[in-house]
This record gives sequence, C-alpha cells and structure tokens, in this order.
Amino acid sequence: MPKDVEIERKFLMRVNPFRFDYDDVLEIHQCYLPRDEEGFTVRYRAVANEGVAVYFKTRKKSISDMSCTELEEKVTKMEYDRAEESSLKSLVKLRYRKKIGDLVWEVDDFLTSRLMLAEVELPSEDHEFDIPKDIEICMMMEVTGMEAFYNENIAITDAVAATQIRI
Repeated sequence: MPKDVEIERKFLMRVNPFRFDYDDVLEIHQCYLPRDEEGFTVRYRAVANEGVAVYFKTRKKSISDMSCTELEEKVTKMEYDRAEESSLKSLVKLRYRKKIGDLVWEVDDFLTSRLMLAEVELPSEDHEFDIPKDIEICMMMEVTGMEAFYNENIAITDAVAATQIRI
C-alpha cells in the first residue's frame, strides 16, 4: 500500500481498556478548516507527549470505508495557531497507544464529547487480525466507515470551549 494511504478499523468503546496499561499517552488538539478545492478534509493537529508539542497539517480523503488518502506535513506553532483561530470546529482527546502483537492499537478518549473509540491501522484492507480480549470485552460495536464517527464529525463547533481544555 502506498505510504500516503491510511487503512484502519474503528470500534466504539464502553470503557478504555488501556486506562492503566498503555505504552504511551498523547494529548491531541485538532481543528478543522473547510474542505479544500480537491475535496480533502483539512485538519491541523497539536500533539503533546510529555509536555512537548509537535504540530501537523493533514489533508484526508476517503477511498473506501477502511482506507483514505492521508497527506501530512509538520507545521510551525504559528501556522497551527492561525488555523485554530479560523477553524470551523475542533476537538481535544487523549490517545492511549499500546502495541499488541504486530499492530498498534489506539484508544481515543474525546474530552470534548462523551465518546471513546479504539482503532487499529492495518497494512492492507484484507489483513487478518484478532481483536484482543481486553479490547473486545470493552467494545460496543464496530464503526469503521460510519461517517458519524469520523473525528471531523465528532469535533464541536464551539472552538473556544475546545481550546480551553488543558490536561
């Protein structure tokens, strides 16, 4: 699969199976601008790990329920701040990551809503894997391809409220 294609499966969770057992946790602030002229979602993201933030601009466009083109580049804090000021909506989440077997599972705990999603990136759409038992028992249902569970649609329109959340 080309490096600019992301393939993932996503699951709605009741509780976070990684709350106390994870490899690392990230604080993520995301904001969204209008889709660009090619129909890509435009997202800016600040990712903090142990207090150090890195900033990204990402353009995403669906290919299938599981796959999307994802074009990501690092940006400066100044560019991120400008995007955040003019954003349409935003979100804040904690991302718990844990490597299980040959895959990295992530659980996103959205602080701007009452949702928790687990996702796993796959090397191909037909990649076979077992859902780990600790994830399966906390899972409500698979939501792969359901637009209501895209981060862009989870983001809230009150960008001011979202930016006030700090961990």
